[in-house]
This record gives sequence, structure tokens and C-alpha cells, in this order.
Amino acid sequence: MNRGDLYLTALSGLVRHIPTDVLLGEVDRLLPILLQAIKTPVAEIKSAGTLLASLDTLMVIEKNAPATLSAHLVTLIPRLLEYGIGALDDVRSCYTTYSINP
Repeated sequence: MNRGDLYLTALSGLVRHIPTDVLLGEVDRLLPILLQAIKTPVAEIKSAGTLLASLDTLMVIEKNAPATLSAHLVTLIPRLLEYGIGALDDVRSCYTTYSINP
């Protein structure tokens, strides 16, 4: 795992615990990093927690700042479709295992 992957893993874990108002204040700086996390090909994902934390954070952004996220739909939709088509069972299993949502 290279240094960038380690930073991404750490940041994804931390972002999950940032209060929503703080997250939204930094959304323009965080969004490119979160999008990078979901650009990783399914076969190369080292940590399901990183992916899930990024997806959880993107859901918070979508609910609270949809206009910000809409500018990145060209990147976001194909990646989510790839996860849905290529690894739906794996993502569901990982989400069940690692999710902090009740």
C-alpha cells in the first residue's frame, strides 16, 4: 500500500466521525479525496472500511449539499454502477460487516 492509500484510509476513517456542519464547511476540499476513494477498481480495494466510509460521507453530502455533489455525477455514477454490477454481494457483505449505521 502506498502513502496515498494510507492517507486515504486514515482520512476516510476520520471523516466518518466529523460533525455534519464541519464536514459541509470543508466539502469542497474533501470531495475530490472522497471521489478518489471510490475511483479505485473493485479488485484493488484493500479496505472495505475505506470504501464504506467514503460512501457514507458522500451520502451525507448528497442529503445536505446536493448541488455540490451534482457537479461530480459524471465521475460518481459510473463508479457506483460498477460496484453495483460487479460486486453487489461483496459491497453488501462489507457494508453489513463494517457499517456504523444502526
